[in-house]
Amino acid sequence: MDYWDRYPPEIAKVTPGKIQEIASKYIDIDHLQIVCVGDGHRIRGVLEKYAPVEASAGATGKKKTTVPSTGNIIH
Repeated sequence: MDYWDRYPPEIAKVTPGKIQEIASKYIDIDHLQIVCVGDGHRIRGVLEKYAPVEASAGATGKKKTTVPSTGNIIH
């Protein structure tokens, strides 16, 4: 019943190194996909800081922006 008393100190013990360790165990970075939702024209510049970006038409005919290096689709 002391959950709320114990929670903050337990969270404070979590280090960036421990987060990296656990993330690498469960996240396959070679197959990671990130989806961004928004106006492609407005977010394109931000996305280009991380990877090449190109526009393509999806199955619905709506324009989608794709990050080719990872195959991620940005709506």
